[in-house]
Amino acid sequence: MFKQPGHARNWDHKALAGDHSVPRVAGGKLADRLLHGTCNSQRQDGRWDDVRPTVIGCHPREWLQRMRDMGRIGAAASVPIIEADAELAMDW
Repeated sequence: MFKQPGHARNWDHKALAGDHSVPRVAGGKLADRLLHGTCNSQRQDGRWDDVRPTVIGCHPREWLQRMRDMGRIGAAASVPIIEADAELAMDW
């Protein structure tokens, strides 16, 4: 994993992103680890940790299709949909 954005050795060619092991919606205050940018976006507030790529045995670039195949997200979704009634500190 490499910090610089666009680094050819990061599989998604994005900068690393600070991740909160305790999500902000659960009171986490400090980003205490780095993830690939795409992996951090896929994780969202931790609600997808049970189906993260390592658990379901796929590469992160295959994750969206695997989520569609599992029926966890709609066919047209580009990221998992957060339900409207979820109480989030931030809606991203």
